[in-house]
Amino acid sequence: MASPSPAPSTSSSAYDTTHRAFLQSFFSHSTLTLTTARPILAAILTAASSHDDHPRTTLANDITEAEFTSYINSLNAALSPYDFEIRSAIPQTGCSNTQTQTNGERNGDTRSVAGENERIYALINTTSDPQTQLATTYTPAEIAYIKRLLDAMFETYNVQNGREICAITEMQATQLSRVTGSSSRRSMGGNSTQQQQQQQQQQQQRPTNDDDGEEDGDATAQQTQAQTQSLTLPQATTVLKTLTSTGWLTHPTSIPGAKNYYVLSPRALLELKNWLFETYNEPPDEEAEDEEGIERIKTCKGCSEIVISGQRCVDRSCGVRMHDFCVAAVMRAGAGRSTGGGERKCPQCGKGWTGREFVGVRAVKEVGERWLARHGGGAERRVNGRGREDGEEEEEEEE
Repeated sequence: MASPSPAPSTSSSAYDTTHRAFLQSFFSHSTLTLTTARPILAAILTAASSHDDHPRTTLANDITEAEFTSYINSLNAALSPYDFEIRSAIPQTGCSNTQTQTNGERNGDTRSVAGENERIYALINTTSDPQTQLATTYTPAEIAYIKRLLDAMFETYNVQNGREICAITEMQATQLSRVTGSSSRRSMGGNSTQQQQQQQQQQQQRPTNDDDGEEDGDATAQQTQAQTQSLTLPQATTVLKTLTSTGWLTHPTSIPGAKNYYVLSPRALLELKNWLFETYNEPPDEEAEDEEGIERIKTCKGCSEIVISGQRCVDRSCGVRMHDFCVAAVMRAGAGRSTGGGERKCPQCGKGWTGREFVGVRAVKEVGERWLARHGGGAERRVNGRGREDGEEEEEEEE
C-alpha cells in the first residue's frame, strides 16, 4: 500500500516524511507501544535532521508521550480516507509482546520491551467487505478453521457450565481441525438462522443467465465446500503457530496454569471488535415479547471495551463485567453504594463484589485458584494438582 498523501491534521505538527516513515513501522510491526515506538521515532527524527544545517541526534528518552500522541493523531487523520485507523487497548491477560520484540531485534531497533500492562497500538482495517476478506494469505479451508476457533472461544467454551472462559486449550484447538456437524453450522455472517435466511434471499435474487450469476454461484459453492473441509493435524498446528507469530492469538503467560490456552490478542480484539458483536450477540426478537437477546460478547462497565479477562458480579444474571485495571476506578466512582467497612458493591445491582468471580481463563477453577494464591487472594480451596478437562462439570464441595 502506498503511503497516504498529506491530509489535514488535527495535531500541531504537519504531516511530513517523518510521519510516512513512522507509518511504515506499523506495517512492519504487529503492534507498538510507547516504549517500543520511542527508539523508532528517535531514529526517524535523527535521520530527518541529518539533512539540516545543524544535525541533531534524537534519543529514545527525548520522545515524550505528547509527541507520540501527536504522531498518532496525524496518522489517523491521513489514514481515515483509506479506511484504516490506529487504535489502542490495554492487554487484558498480561501477555508478552513477543512479535514486537522479534521484529525489533530483526530490524536492528533498540531492544525496548513493553510492559505487560502498557497500552498497545495497532494499525487496523475499519471496513469488512468481500474485497478485504479476500485479501488474505489463508486458504478458504484455513479461514473456516479460524472461524471454528472463534466459535469455540465465544460459544462452546464461553458459557459452558455458567463459566465465561473466552479461550480454548491447545488440545481443543487442534481437535477443531476436523469438521463436525456442530462446528460447521456458523459462518462469519452471523448466527445460523440469520445465515440461512440470507443465503435463501441471495439465491432468490441471484441472476441465473449471466456471467455474474455464475461467478457468484461458484464463489458460494467454494465457500460451502471450505466450511465442510477438515484440516490435517499438522496443517492445524501450522495455522495456530502462524496466528500466534503474527500477533492474532496469544497465550496468557502471566496467569499461572494458563499457558496452554489460546486467547485473542489485543490486536485481534481491536480489529474484530465490531464483527464479534455482530456475530455472537443476538438482539431480542421483536415479535416475541418475552424472549431476551443473547449477549455472548460483554463489555466493561468502566471503559466499554470487550472483556475477555477480568471480573464479574456474583450474580450471573447481572451484566456487569470489568477489566482488572478498571475495577478500582469504577469502585471509587460508585463509593456511595458501599456500606460500613468500605465493602465493595456491584455498581449496578448493589451486591457484594468479591473479586473472585472471574471472566476469562481464570474462570477455570484450578487456574483461578492458582491466580488467587499468587496474588494474595487466599483461595478457599488449595489446588490439588490434578487436572480436569474443561468440558467436565466442576462442582465445588462446601468444606
